[in-house]
Amino acid sequence: MTGTGPLRHPTPTERRVMLLLDQGLKRQEAAIRLGMCCAGSVDFHLRSLFRRCEVHNIRALLAVARRQGWIPSNLGTNPPAPDCDGCD
Repeated sequence: MTGTGPLRHPTPTERRVMLLLDQGLKRQEAAIRLGMCCAGSVDFHLRSLFRRCEVHNIRALLAVARRQGWIPSNLGTNPPAPDCDGCD
């Protein structure tokens, strides 16, 4: 990350996407869980996060998200992802 200052926090939907991917779900599975039409909707959120975090893959994104405190850092013991009630 080459930017100066802290990163802008993820939107609630971006955070839900990261939580689901961190739990091992594939993009299409995350889309279904969140009530999205397709994996392309998840990709939209991922592209936004990749640009913001200056990373190029999900593994690097999740590492940044853990460091920033956006998702829990205790691998393997993450709480269930929130349901999609109120997804933006």
